[in-house]
Amino acid sequence: MAWCDEKTGFVRRAVSPPGSGLAAEVLECELKADTCLAYDLPPVPGLEHHLVLLEGDLEVSVEGQRHNLTAGDCLRYQLFGSTEFRTGKQTFARYILVLI
Repeated sequence: MAWCDEKTGFVRRAVSPPGSGLAAEVLECELKADTCLAYDLPPVPGLEHHLVLLEGDLEVSVEGQRHNLTAGDCLRYQLFGSTEFRTGKQTFARYILVLI
């Protein structure tokens, strides 16, 4: 099932099937060029993310620490504060995000 944010064009598709009592969730995400998604706080403090960039370029800021990713890179982090996902003016990003 896919969800699209009309304002930003952000597309998120659930890859893992629903399962009660299981913690991990796998998402496939796409961000158009020249897009920024910013979150003040995580929905659950300490949430673990594994982000694998499949295509494009993506800048991810986790609590102010910036990471520039290119296709094939993986970023693993825990969320306690703000995050930001940003694509460049000429490039999009398609990635897998595993939430635990």
